[in-house]
Amino acid sequence: MLNTLIQLIGKNRIVLLGFGMEGQSSFRFFNKYFQSNEICIADRNEEIKDLAILKDFKGTIASGDNYLEILLENDFIVKSPGIKLPEDKVISSLNLFSQTDLFFQNFRNQIIGITGTKGKSTSATLMHKILQDQGKKTILLGNIGKPAIDYWDEIDEETLIVYELSAHQLEFTKFSPKYALLLNLFPEHLDYFQKKENYFNAKLNIAKWQKADDFFFCSILEESATTNLHLPKTNNSTFALKADCLNNATTKECILHLNDLRYLRGIHQLSNCIPLLDLSLVLDLNLDKTLETIKNFSPLPHRLEFISKINQLSFFNDSISTIPEATIEALKALEKVQFLILGGLDRTLDYQKLYQFIANYPLQKVFFIGPAGKRMNQELGNNTHFEKIQREKLSDLEPILIDLISNNKQEAICLLSPAAASYDEFKNFEYRGQFFRAIVEKFF
Repeated sequence: MLNTLIQLIGKNRIVLLGFGMEGQSSFRFFNKYFQSNEICIADRNEEIKDLAILKDFKGTIASGDNYLEILLENDFIVKSPGIKLPEDKVISSLNLFSQTDLFFQNFRNQIIGITGTKGKSTSATLMHKILQDQGKKTILLGNIGKPAIDYWDEIDEETLIVYELSAHQLEFTKFSPKYALLLNLFPEHLDYFQKKENYFNAKLNIAKWQKADDFFFCSILEESATTNLHLPKTNNSTFALKADCLNNATTKECILHLNDLRYLRGIHQLSNCIPLLDLSLVLDLNLDKTLETIKNFSPLPHRLEFISKINQLSFFNDSISTIPEATIEALKALEKVQFLILGGLDRTLDYQKLYQFIANYPLQKVFFIGPAGKRMNQELGNNTHFEKIQREKLSDLEPILIDLISNNKQEAICLLSPAAASYDEFKNFEYRGQFFRAIVEKFF
């Protein structure tokens, strides 16, 4: 399976641009299979030189503010997701690759690519479980925290690869997987992509390079995405979302009701099942078994995760919600949230949809944290039906939560669904969710 890559790289120098999780994964791979090629590592972070993985590395390491000056015209460049190239640094697209793109070139016919602004980790994990439950050889990798190239040696011709894909991973791809699923599309990561059209176009690369006999399914997209962008042609769906159930489009029969889901919550989860069901038919899977897996699937942590009920107050961790649309869906799913925690890093997202939604939602108190929370608080003004409480950090809410537990006398829900990124205070949304859980667990 390496022949395509060997021909592509030739004798050129291999430059790994970015040395985080995926960059280190690429290093392990190329250091193993391309020992005759010169390998160079380039990353702004000067501390990479001290990493244990580079202890015996004899090649060139370029770091610091001028790390890009190491790049030469004929280098074979493998760029890690999220590395932003300055506008004045011209690099030919012929020389610029991503780990995702290289993986696609070799395994595209076996790949089920899943992306979307929200829900891709849950949907990818669920698709993987559907395949497992029906005896298929399958592997789950990608943005789920498993760099694809690490699993190169584990894949044979029978393996179905479920690949969770972020916009960063798709940005520079020149190939698309045979099976592409797009769950939804909302503005996100605008601190990197600047304009939502750039972000949308990166996402649409999942299907842009597909062939005539490939399959592309998508669920519900933001209206502006469908009107402002040219979407790839999608395969007609066999299923449709009607109110709170999925219908067979031909028979009109409800095959999956929202109440059938034991652990997944919300209409958005039901909607995300549509492309999974369509793909199940394409792969000739047993539909009844697929539905049974969906009904009993338990969601991943930090996604409307129930933590505990203390006295009359139930706590839910939805730290994954880093955009307003995700928070709206969380509030819809739980229906009766009285206490909501919003805020985090301010990435200048437009929160008007969220303001309009919570204006008619029976909230009692909203807690605002971080720079994004401060802006939300200010933009909402004083004309709200709920009490507003501003704090700097999530940890500052601990005494307030103690008071809620002590004084709340009726069934209520406290929800962390921030509608903002976590990087002002935490390494990522997982750390934020774990921190919130740890606070609540003190009260057990």
